[in-house]
This record gives sequence, structure tokens and C-alpha cells, in this order.
Amino acid sequence: MATLTADDVKAEAARLGFVACGITDTSPIPHADALDRWLRVGHAGTMRYLHRQAKKRKDPRLADALATRVVVVLDSYHVPEAAGAPGADAHDAAPRVARYARGEDYHRVTGRRLEALAALLTAHGARTARPYVDTGPVQERELAQRAGLGWIGKNTMLIAPTLGSWTFIGVVLTDLPLAIDPPFDLDRCGSCRLCLDACPTDAFAEPRVLDATRCLSYLTIEQKPPIAPPLAARMEGWAFGCDICNAVCPWNVRFAAPTAIPAFAPRPPVGLAELEAMDEAGFAERFGDTALARVGLERLRRNARLAVASVTALLLLWAAPARAQELPNAGASLAGLRRVQLAPPGAEGDGRDSLATLWRELGDSLRRAGLALVAPSELDASGDAVLHLRASRQRVGAVSMSRVQVAAEQGVSLARTRGLARALTWHAEAEARDPTRGSAVPLLARRLVGRFLADWRAANQP
Repeated sequence: MATLTADDVKAEAARLGFVACGITDTSPIPHADALDRWLRVGHAGTMRYLHRQAKKRKDPRLADALATRVVVVLDSYHVPEAAGAPGADAHDAAPRVARYARGEDYHRVTGRRLEALAALLTAHGARTARPYVDTGPVQERELAQRAGLGWIGKNTMLIAPTLGSWTFIGVVLTDLPLAIDPPFDLDRCGSCRLCLDACPTDAFAEPRVLDATRCLSYLTIEQKPPIAPPLAARMEGWAFGCDICNAVCPWNVRFAAPTAIPAFAPRPPVGLAELEAMDEAGFAERFGDTALARVGLERLRRNARLAVASVTALLLLWAAPARAQELPNAGASLAGLRRVQLAPPGAEGDGRDSLATLWRELGDSLRRAGLALVAPSELDASGDAVLHLRASRQRVGAVSMSRVQVAAEQGVSLARTRGLARALTWHAEAEARDPTRGSAVPLLARRLVGRFLADWRAANQP
């Protein structure tokens, strides 16, 4: 039997469609104390399996006593969201699903090819060839860095210098004496903190330290109890996972290349109305082979309700207390919100109680800032609406603005809406804290809305 070399393994990994492959040993990871500290302060939330697996995660030799090497592969799932392409905006509308979950379940897609790589090792005399793809008691990112594939970014993701971070990490623990690659010792994030500042829930306690209990991926996938209203208000349309800290990373913007794996191609997005009408059999048929199957129908419904509410809260954040005006094209998402908001509370944790609390809290904070929040009952029969920005006349002063209207078009980019809403929120909250500072909200709103509309018109001109 011919001796299998590290180059042979890497060649087979490339043939199987993996975009990178490196090899390291099974010595203990260098940052074991950081894992202990992270678990101790509660950043893992309800993921108790991480506590049970901690010893093995810190020392790969405990995961497989025979193994002396770890073969690490990267599997790209990046599908560019090309502006103007047919259906490009479909996945940008709430309820949103993270890119990795839009196709077939990566545990299946990556796992099948990882098993084929493990079979090659076994065929060449390996006594053990144990594959894991996000399922085993191993620290995949630390092992990938040690295998020379990239560095761990401030968003805690592995960033490969020629690929970015839109990748899954797979590992195979084996006893074949393969040549080891040098670790990737550079930190190429530099002074950049785009991922930290972009997080809508402020989930990063510090660079490279994620408080999972505030992360939208944890809240929408791991957390079974109801999502707290202050966090639900910041979901920004995400119903399963979140891509924000990956999407803003310059390494992804510059270097991410499209995946060559057809199974990762996005399937048609799911809407709130479809989920509300779906039964368990329909859910299994539609999502049984996807990552969404993990949360089940009821939790995905909960997430979708909150996701739609969070986006509509951005679009309707500053609203005049009057019946909304009729506009075309906005009804699909807003009508779903109205149905949820006006429905009687259902079973605990289904999302409706959280929505009601969310609207009350938004209304209270905006009223303190001299603004008013539209009530769901004030939406017209079609569910269409207008975003009204209205400052109380007592605080407008010399600024000639009592109402600014912005069409809450369904196709408006969430990124543009997010920037507008965040800036206005900041100034409204600052006024609420210090009413003596004078009202900057109306003038700022006029400028931001003008820029927002100009961007929207430019993006939607025929």
C-alpha cells in the first residue's frame, strides 16, 4: 500500500470541493483558559453541552485517544447577493434566514464529503478517521488557525485571507503521521471594528468575545424560552441566524468567491403568511433536509413574527397617530404584522406576548422623546402604511417640519432603513435623557429622510 502524504490528502480535499485544507496535531489548544472564562461568566447561555464537552474541547486527544493529527477543511457556502439580479432582494425581506441555512443542511452536504475524505485515510491504514462538521467536542476554529488556514477575527469567525469567512469548518481526527502545517499567526483585522459596531444587539463583550445570549443566531436557534422584547426589537428581520458581522467584514467584501457546491444554492425564501398556514407535515416536507428543521415549526413561527415586527418597527418607528395612508407594494409584510399584533395572545412563548410588550416599550420611549408610535389598529384595511416622522410642536421651535413621510416600500433595502432608524433612535434617546438640549430630531430627520429617499429613487429608477 502506497504511503499517503499530506499533499495527497489536500489534493483529495480539493477534488471533493473543499476550498482549503490544512493539517495540525492534537496537542491542547492554546486558549483553554479563555474557554473556561467564557463559560464561567455565562456567555454560553443554555448551551450546557459546551460545559460537558469543555475538557475534550481544550484537549483534542480526549476526543479520540488514537488520533495524533487533525485534518481541517473549509467548505465555502457563499452565494453572492448581486444587486439587480432576479430575486436578489427576496432573501433581504423579513423573515430573513442566514445564508448558510438557505440551501440543504450543511451537516449533510459537508458531512458526506468529509466522510469520503475520512474513507481515504482509512483505506491507507488509518486506525481512526473520525469526521466532525460542527457536531463534535472540538474547537474547530482554533484547530483551523493552527492548521494555517486563517485567523480568528474580532467577530470570532475564522477568516481565511483569500476566502473570507463564508465557510464551514470540517475536521477529521486521525492517527496517520501526516506532515503538519505551520499555524497562521498573523492578526489581519488591524484597527477595523466594523463587525463589532454593526452588531444590532451589541453581542460582543469585547473583540473576539461573543456573549451568545445576545447574539441573534443564539436567540433564534438555541433559545427555547421567549426572546426578551429589548432584544426582539433589534432582530432587524432575522428569523434564523444572522449574517451581519460576516457581511460587513472587508475580507468578505473583497475576497469571498461563490461556492461551487450546488446543494448550498438558496431555495425560495419562506414568508410569515406561509409559516402561519403551514402544518407539521408541510414543515417537514419543505425544511426537513435543511438547517431550519432544527428549530421546528413553532419556534420558527415565533422567530418570524418577531422578525417581521422588528423590521416594521424600523419602518414605522416614528408615526403620526392617524390612520395610515394607502400605498402599493407594502402590504405583504405589514399585513402580516397587523394580523399578529391584533391576534389574542396565544401559548406562552409563541411570540405574541413579546410583540405586545415590544410595541408598548417602543411607544413609551418615543413618547418621552416627543414622538408617537402608530398603533397596529391604525393601519388601513390593506395593511399598507407610511412612515411618519412627527415631532411635537412644542419642541419643533423654528424648524419648519411637522411631518415627514417616507414610503415603507417592501423593496427598500434593509441596510438603508437600518441606518436611518438607528440615527434617529440615537438622537431621540439623547433628547429623552436630556430634554434641555433642544430638539435636533426634526432637522436631522429631514436630512436623513432626504438622503434615504434619494438612495431609494436611485436604486429603483428604471
